[in-house]
Amino acid sequence: MGFAVTIRSGLGRDKSLLLSESPAGPAMPNPGRQVISSEKKRLLREAVARCATIAVPARHDVPRAWPVGYSFLPSKPIHQTTRSMPPLAEPHPSATEPTSQHAAEISPLDKSGVRVREMFRQIAPRYDAMNHLLSMNVDRLWRRAAVKRLQVVGQSPVLDVCTGTGDLALAIEQRYGSSLSVIGSDFCYDMLKIAREKDAQHRVEFLEADAQQLPFPDNHFQCVTVAFGLRNVADTDRGLREMTRVCKPGGQVMVLEFSTPTLPVLKQSYGFYFRNVLPRIGQWFARNDKSAYQYLPESVGQFPSGQALLDRMQAAGLQRTKAKQLTFGVASIYEGFKA
Repeated sequence: MGFAVTIRSGLGRDKSLLLSESPAGPAMPNPGRQVISSEKKRLLREAVARCATIAVPARHDVPRAWPVGYSFLPSKPIHQTTRSMPPLAEPHPSATEPTSQHAAEISPLDKSGVRVREMFRQIAPRYDAMNHLLSMNVDRLWRRAAVKRLQVVGQSPVLDVCTGTGDLALAIEQRYGSSLSVIGSDFCYDMLKIAREKDAQHRVEFLEADAQQLPFPDNHFQCVTVAFGLRNVADTDRGLREMTRVCKPGGQVMVLEFSTPTLPVLKQSYGFYFRNVLPRIGQWFARNDKSAYQYLPESVGQFPSGQALLDRMQAAGLQRTKAKQLTFGVASIYEGFKA
């Protein structure tokens, strides 16, 4: 068996190294590929083992990965990028458990990274327009309400994970000014390209990163946020733990997410719209082969809400957790503070 490592020069001259494991000894370079020294092979193996990268970004508008020792934070360099990262695990069984009374009839939703990334890549060009259309622009009010609840003190950086096209990250920067460093991360490059295009003045740093394995040191951000993205993370609990890990002690972790209305009449009418009308409109205007707008109500229906999500936030290491319903419970803001 073997593995391949691609070195990206950022100048369009990528080099591919393929190492194969010989039954009789250590890895040897494949015939026809570039031969590298044993010392380089050792370093490459160490890099792969700790899930680090030896590459510099191949695209300069949106970093695709964080090189060792490289920092996009203007205020304070990051030096702990060699921290050992465990491999991505299968989702916790409860992370995909349906929360409705028909749980037994609902099969677990496919939230694999490959499926979700490709889904958002396909709908990226019309993502913002569809969000505003299907929510009748109420989603803007929800983000505004979330930003108002942030407890920003001083100039320590703020992180928005699963930032998508950057709406929440840009709203945070707009409210608190350029003196505050705001970072937006997402694992879908095509969404981040749109975020960068919207940020013509380069006020926010956008980078490609997995929410389950954030490339930041412990205790670095005063606030860590996520808007309508946590339910797309394969392992909800791991995502919450990573958000908590990179948050400073006493710092705030905030989740803005869809929830289920509590008023009976609204609950029924909203449920009908969400399950039957929204997917048809969304699929028609943002055509894709991943049924993105069928995935939306399914992911919301199977995502923990209310006290169930607060319990998970507490298990991740947060305290003083609370939830605030928006628009009669159609969406909710969850927040907690790191002990």
